[in-house]
Amino acid sequence: MYKHRNVLMLAAVICLAAVLLTACTTSMSYTFSVETGDQVEVKLNTSDGLKMTQSDGQFSVLDADGQHLLDGGFVTAEGMDYYRSAMYTEGAEVLLDTDEEILWTYDGEYNRLVMVNDRTGVLIGSLMDPETAENAYQQLTITLRGS
Repeated sequence: MYKHRNVLMLAAVICLAAVLLTACTTSMSYTFSVETGDQVEVKLNTSDGLKMTQSDGQFSVLDADGQHLLDGGFVTAEGMDYYRSAMYTEGAEVLLDTDEEILWTYDGEYNRLVMVNDRTGVLIGSLMDPETAENAYQQLTITLRGS
């Protein structure tokens, strides 16, 4: 009798531990196969209640209420050149412009383009205020997984 009770107690403890460990996940990620042949992983720290969704090769970061904080997609090196040229000719406020990253605001939109290698970049835009967008961006990790 006691042996059966001990087995049941052990099973209950294992089930409880499994539920608790499942609830402790603090990140989620998607790996995208992009047109350049690269595989890019976008990982989101979810400890602050943020969520990430993906559709048709693009991703979105949402707050706990489902409001879009960031929307992202992928560009080629030529795409980066296009955005760099456009932001200067269209009158955007350029906040940062390096070979690896461009950060600008234009018409109420906060944008960032980050190159992950010499041929693939990630374009991320937000209609939120720059501080909110930047805080959400800081929760992302973008990693080249291979080609």
